[in-house]
Amino acid sequence: MKVDQAVKPSERKRWSREELIVAFNLYCRTPFGKLHRSNPEIIQFAKLLDRTPSALAMKLVNFASLDPIHRARNVRGLSNISIADREVWEEFHSDWEELAARSQAAMENLTALKPSAHTPLPESMIETQRTETVGSARVRLVQGFFRAAVLAAYDAQCAICRLGLPELLVASHIIPWSKDARRRADPTNGLALCVLHDKAFDIGLISLDDSHRVLLSPRAKLE
Repeated sequence: MKVDQAVKPSERKRWSREELIVAFNLYCRTPFGKLHRSNPEIIQFAKLLDRTPSALAMKLVNFASLDPIHRARNVRGLSNISIADREVWEEFHSDWEELAARSQAAMENLTALKPSAHTPLPESMIETQRTETVGSARVRLVQGFFRAAVLAAYDAQCAICRLGLPELLVASHIIPWSKDARRRADPTNGLALCVLHDKAFDIGLISLDDSHRVLLSPRAKLE
């Protein structure tokens, strides 16, 4: 992917940690092919961060160059990836839930987003919210990050039937929310599924093997 190499003096100001966690959140929710300065969301957040779209796009490409998936594809960022870039990368991967909540809150503060009272939560999270009332805002932030990252990873399509209507897609946890707190916000623990296949997965009618092939329960097989 071609990115601009020229950097204006105004773009050389140091990135704060808050800016970097916003940039990493944006990286997680943006498909690789859209990590460029013409992406409307990159333009929007560049303006909010007082950066140019080119500078923000370059920062996202730097994060991509640290990603093992893209390193295997020989993706290279700029030569001056900072220590702070690496620290934020490692911080997210050591505690996805904490950084997901912080970065999502930072993004909402930037955009003055108001949480929707009608945003549905997976059934596996409802009991958690009942017993963790104080943490309900954090749950919403973590789930918002997780959904955006998982849908981006699957190009906003159901992993099984390829339905491409975001309104009918769910970011489903492979290891359930209640089973492993460390994996709650980890995008690699997610599947983008339509509501039908998400329900089938949740009640055990379908599953996945280690090669991510779909396994069908005998109960779901038609004669």
